Amino acid sequence: MHSDFKNELSVVGDADTLAALRDRATALWEQGDYAEARVLEENVLDQSLKLLGENHLDTLTAMENLAITLRMMENYTGARESEEGVLKKRCEMLGDSHLDTLKAMRNLELTLSAMGDIAEARALEEKVLEKSLKIMGEDHPDTLTIMNNLALKMSDMGDHVLAREMLEKALMKASDVFGDDHLNTLEMMKNLVLTLSAMGDIAEAHVLEEKVFEKCQKVLGDDHPDTLTIMNNLALKLRAMGDHANAKGMMENVFNKACAVFGNEHPTTLAMMRNLVGSMMSLGDVVEAQVLQEELLKKSQKVFGGDHPTTLIEINNLATMQIALGDRVMARKLQEELVDKRRKVQGDGHPDTLKAMERLADTLKCFDEFLEALKLEEEILERRCAVLGVGHLDTLKAMENLALSYVRLENWEEGMIYAKKGWEGRRSSSGEHHPSTVNSAFFYFHCLDHLGRIEEAQEVLQSLLWLVGSNESDLPPELHRIRSIIIKITQKD
Repeated sequence: MHSDFKNELSVVGDADTLAALRDRATALWEQGDYAEARVLEENVLDQSLKLLGENHLDTLTAMENLAITLRMMENYTGARESEEGVLKKRCEMLGDSHLDTLKAMRNLELTLSAMGDIAEARALEEKVLEKSLKIMGEDHPDTLTIMNNLALKMSDMGDHVLAREMLEKALMKASDVFGDDHLNTLEMMKNLVLTLSAMGDIAEAHVLEEKVFEKCQKVLGDDHPDTLTIMNNLALKLRAMGDHANAKGMMENVFNKACAVFGNEHPTTLAMMRNLVGSMMSLGDVVEAQVLQEELLKKSQKVFGGDHPTTLIEINNLATMQIALGDRVMARKLQEELVDKRRKVQGDGHPDTLKAMERLADTLKCFDEFLEALKLEEEILERRCAVLGVGHLDTLKAMENLALSYVRLENWEEGMIYAKKGWEGRRSSSGEHHPSTVNSAFFYFHCLDHLGRIEEAQEVLQSLLWLVGSNESDLPPELHRIRSIIIKITQKD
């Protein structure tokens, strides 16, 4: 810290000096110097508490500023603690419907989301939306932003239908309030594209994204970061639609533009580079992709640091390539490193940490280390239940993985218990005839049959008999094998 800052901090004694120091902290924050800003903000908060007291609005503002800086530094626990304190004070002093209280709620929601507490963040944002609709009305810009953010939470939790409905409503209102070409409207269009993609409506998402691309070219220009991002996303849609050659060509174009506009080591350029690697993988150019991925990992370590979330993504991608190349030993080493780093950086319960644990468990099974895999899967299930709820699709997948591991360890009783829970959850969330429900039911049937629980097995079998009367050509390919087995079983009976 600069010496004049230190001297001033030692003699802080009036509100004007505090305000000046807050301004300097803000300037440092805007420059990205969060460490220096944090030191100033901690001292400003300490002096505000002494000079103004804990209930003064300027003291609460100092707490808010420090919390935001902590969040930017990924100190989510500290940020959450501070923001919960601010929210409590705002409610006591201003009431739970005051605009400053709503702002405090939204700040806390951002931190909860960053921590991976999606369910809690969603519940808080629903409360904020309810109050915003009442206070500001459904056409207010802040209300539309909250609707947009809440829809993203819904999509993150797998509620894509609700997310789509809310985004379509927000987008319609944004077009009226801001205009079709306004950046806020374009942002909502982009989020609707993401939700459509998550629902599997790739063609519809592609059409909407082309429209967004045209508007970005018109409003922002060809070389604007948002335009390049949309172009990149269009290439991803082409890849998802199976047009890998054109996707790679567009990716290379975007990557070259990013190098020219931002430089070779800019975060945006590195993101485009990552997607180009993905296109190479889709075309089966694994060796070429590995070379580029190793270069990308080195650049990420240099630019972001070894523990940054972006660098962790690159470690994960390199591990995936090692598996594709058959080097499971190196893949395991990278995945174990990744799990340790994600626990340290993002926390044990963060979705990215759980996904890394899931991939490591899969690799451990390739080494026949089912007990080690089982320990990971038990933790994954416990944490997904706590964060996402028992009925979330990711939680159900964790149940099924755990059931399979128990079966591989010849613990059929435990496997059957989790297989049943998975099947019941699939029926509730996806319906009786969904492929995932059918697969889950068949596995549960297999467990019951192995244990000699014939009556229960027959009850489950009844739920699968509709497959016998279906034409194979009308069924998804993943159900053909199950249909054939069910037909053989019924013929024996």
